[in-house]
Amino acid sequence: VVLARRRVVAMTSRLFFFVVLLLALFFASPARAVKVAIAPDGRECVTVHATRVADTFSGFLTASSPDLDPRSYYGAFDLVVRDDEDNVAFQKNRVNDHKFEFESERAGAHEFCIHNRDHATRTVVYDVLVGHHFAHDAATRETVTDLEAAIISLKYITNEVRAEMEYQKERDRHHRANADSIAAKVTGYALLQAAALVGASAWNVAFVKGLFESKFGALGARHGGRGV
Repeated sequence: VVLARRRVVAMTSRLFFFVVLLLALFFASPARAVKVAIAPDGRECVTVHATRVADTFSGFLTASSPDLDPRSYYGAFDLVVRDDEDNVAFQKNRVNDHKFEFESERAGAHEFCIHNRDHATRTVVYDVLVGHHFAHDAATRETVTDLEAAIISLKYITNEVRAEMEYQKERDRHHRANADSIAAKVTGYALLQAAALVGASAWNVAFVKGLFESKFGALGARHGGRGV
C-alpha cells in the first residue's frame, strides 16, 4: 500500500511538473507572427535553421487585405522554401491562406520566401516554426536525456499551439473585415437603388404632371377660342 501511494505521489508530482512547465512555456513564448506589406512582384524572405535532419517546419500565411478571399483558387501569394543548397524543399503557389508542415531533408538554413503575384500591394501575416518531436524519433533520443527531449518537444508543441491561436485570430479578423466590406458595399448598393427609385418616381410624377398640364392647357385654349 505504501509503495502504491509513493507511485501515485511520484506520478502526480511528475504530471504537475509537466503542466507547470507547459504553462510557463506557453505564457513565456512571445507572439511570433509577422505582418508585412509586399509590393507587386515583391518578395518577403526569412531564414530559419533546422538543427537536425527530420526537423519539422510548420506555420501559416494568410492575406490581411479584406478584398482577398482566403478560399480563392487563384490567390495572390507563392510560398517557396529552399535549403542551403538552393533545392526546393517546399512550394505552394497562388494561395491567400495556407497552413504548411513538412520535415527537413537536411540540417541547416532554409529560406522561406513569399512572392506577391498580384498587381497591387498586398499585406500578409505569416509565421514559421521549427522543432523536433523526439517521441517520433527514437534514434535521436540516444543523444539527449528523457527530460531534455520532453522539454524540447513541449516547447515545440507550445509554439505550435500559440501559432495556431494567432492564425485563427488573424483569420477571424480578416473574415470580419471582409464581412464589413461586403456589408458596406451592399448598403451602398441599396442606397443607390433607393436614390435611383426616388429619382425615377420624381421624374415620372413631373412627366405626368407636365403631360396633364399641357393637355388641359390645350383644352382650355380651345374652349376659350370658341367662346370668343
